[in-house]
Amino acid sequence: MEEQCGMTLEIPTVTLLGPAMVPLVLAARALQTSNVPRFAVIGRVAVTVRLGRVIRATTDLDTVTDYRVEPTALQILRNRDDATYDPAQSHTIFIGGSQVQFQDVAPVTDAEVEHLEGKQLLYVTAHALESATPIRILAIDGDEVAEAVVPVAAAGALAAMKLDDH
Repeated sequence: MEEQCGMTLEIPTVTLLGPAMVPLVLAARALQTSNVPRFAVIGRVAVTVRLGRVIRATTDLDTVTDYRVEPTALQILRNRDDATYDPAQSHTIFIGGSQVQFQDVAPVTDAEVEHLEGKQLLYVTAHALESATPIRILAIDGDEVAEAVVPVAAAGALAAMKLDDH
């Protein structure tokens, strides 16, 4: 449970079935337990969580994090025993065999986005990090269960970001 303005809020739980989700939720749990800077889950895993069911297979965990915070999530995660990092892939780390990708973000000013239009403007100003709320994700495959409580981007931010997908 989370407390906000003196009120205790229930954290919603989403259960996802199948072998593909267990390693991704274990990677999300690594983010949860490794004291990384503020982050939010985006991409297909976030869409799956918000919809409560898998609609398109994915093999990676996409996240956003504020690049101004040091040490970065990648710097912290590199110290894990189950992490593999290749400097040639500067925004990617493998945790327990699952690929985790980071998009660096920071607040933007009106002047910084005034030249953007349409889908680009929506993507940049989607505020996935700001809109994220905690969700308990359970992944179940037979007897194997993985659990993580992580911030997941809001549906509106995900829609704005996905409009620019190619």
